Amino acid sequence: MPTRIALIIFVSALTLLGGNDPFSGKWNCDKNVSTLTADIPDGLRQEVKRKGGNYQIITVWREPHGGVAPLALLGIMATEITLTTDGAEKVNQVGPFMQRSASKLDGNQLVTQWTATVNGQKVNGKWTRVASDDGKTFTLEIEESMEDGKTNNGKLVFTRN
Repeated sequence: MPTRIALIIFVSALTLLGGNDPFSGKWNCDKNVSTLTADIPDGLRQEVKRKGGNYQIITVWREPHGGVAPLALLGIMATEITLTTDGAEKVNQVGPFMQRSASKLDGNQLVTQWTATVNGQKVNGKWTRVASDDGKTFTLEIEESMEDGKTNNGKLVFTRN
């Protein structure tokens, strides 16, 4: 019986420390199964770290031709952003733009609602990250709409590195 209690305490401690966190780790974007209304840059990778109640996401990629990131990836192609997990608002610097976001973690799903103003036009977006049950992939569904009615949608599929 004492061994069983010790095991339960150990597993509970791992969970509290992020041992079972579905998003923490290093991830590579699989362009072959990803879909998006814009070009996905080569070498798109993310490192996700759980920091208390937030996620720190560090992203690297090969610079696209002309050095301009597609609007559909606003906030994704940012060297570093922080997302909350409790619905509280967070402001991130995304290139020359400020992005306001609020995220909510529910099991293996992290949903982020965000807004930014790009070239005088308001942009609203939603990211839904869903981790697979086996922990080997996560899908990032992207929904984005601009004041002028244009939209960007699609998904990025990341595999664990």
